[in-house]
Amino acid sequence: MSNTLWILEENQSTDTWDHSIIIDKIKYLDTLSIELNFSKLSTYFDESIVAEEFGMEIKPKYFDAYIVEEIISSLLEKIKNSTNLELIDELKDILEKSLSAKKKNIKVRLALVP
Repeated sequence: MSNTLWILEENQSTDTWDHSIIIDKIKYLDTLSIELNFSKLSTYFDESIVAEEFGMEIKPKYFDAYIVEEIISSLLEKIKNSTNLELIDELKDILEKSLSAKKKNIKVRLALVP
């Protein structure tokens, strides 16, 4: 899998934060997502940037920001008492950026980045 995860709005090419702890904990987060009656968080990952590294072209996978907001909010609520503060911080950053995109009525993608 990739080294990090970025949350990108449409027409945005970089993020200010690497969300590598989310990648490290994806099995855990996927399990929690299912417990919360969502699809696995990893199903929302966009692999278009990784594909470019291998000379392939895949259309970016964008989602309405409210979907990402809903999942991330639920995950944060579920792990609010966790001692893994880095994971919580990364999820909060994604939540903030989702809320910002939602206000602008812009879609987002959770881009895997090598």
